[in-house]
Amino acid sequence: MRGYFGSGGFGNEPTPGSAVPCGGSSSDLVASDMAMRNVRNGLLVGVILVGVAALAVGILSLRAEPGASPWVAADDANALDQLESELAREVRQRKALSERVAELDEELSRLRVMIVDSEVSPGVGARENSLSVDDAGREKQSEAGTGVEVFRFDDEVLLSRGIRPEEVERLHDRWVLHELDTAVVSDKALREGWFLQKRHSAELSRLDRQLREDLEDEEYDRYLYALGKPNRLTAVEVFKGSSASEAGLRRGDIILRYGEKRVFRRGELLVAAAAGQLGESVAIEILRNGHRETIYVERGPFGVMLEPSRGEPLGD
Repeated sequence: MRGYFGSGGFGNEPTPGSAVPCGGSSSDLVASDMAMRNVRNGLLVGVILVGVAALAVGILSLRAEPGASPWVAADDANALDQLESELAREVRQRKALSERVAELDEELSRLRVMIVDSEVSPGVGARENSLSVDDAGREKQSEAGTGVEVFRFDDEVLLSRGIRPEEVERLHDRWVLHELDTAVVSDKALREGWFLQKRHSAELSRLDRQLREDLEDEEYDRYLYALGKPNRLTAVEVFKGSSASEAGLRRGDIILRYGEKRVFRRGELLVAAAAGQLGESVAIEILRNGHRETIYVERGPFGVMLEPSRGEPLGD
């Protein structure tokens, strides 16, 4: 399977050597995001209409003559009581709508995070035990019932490439801390009854985001490589007539950086591309035949099919 970086979203992170459609579940998330925006806007319009209606009721109640409307009371005291009742109802409606809008905002934030998180962590879902060997000969075991692949940190693969022992040890220790934090979250999820639920996945994603924030780009590159995970985005198809093609991107080019942001996964590239002004010129750092080059593309969907892959860690 292969995925493209275009107007759609991105799918879950595949294993090295495989390509996954970018327009899969993540595009559904983007569509859900847009749909929920429309719902939220509709609710906000409803709030305004309710307020206008209540105001009109108040004015009519104060100015209307007795008998002018079948529901207006015959004297001012009853009219004011009626107005207070209408206002109280409006307050209740506003409160309910505000709570609903807050829920939708929270859901939108979660969906935006999932676009990236689907690329950062494999997710949580039932799957059989599986055992495979990656291109460096390291074993990867999937935990039964979680669908989370367990990758062992390989110190030797970094040491053999000239990485300083103290740096390797520091990255190893950070991996150990991440694994311990993951175990704590899973234990809590089992005890409290939300194991394999959305909250479980969200907590694991939070740990992954924290790890990414703690490590510099070069360190994270080494970290992924030591675990046997994809640390590159390779262009396997550049569509004719696209902005990527016009910028000179070629099949086999590796995208290292979009603007100022180093990207390792399609979700990161999607977020970076949508972060600025549509159509503005953006510098993209690529790796072509072992040499770094810079090309310039228009910000936005640029029409290229990408495949996660692995490559040796890069220096500054």
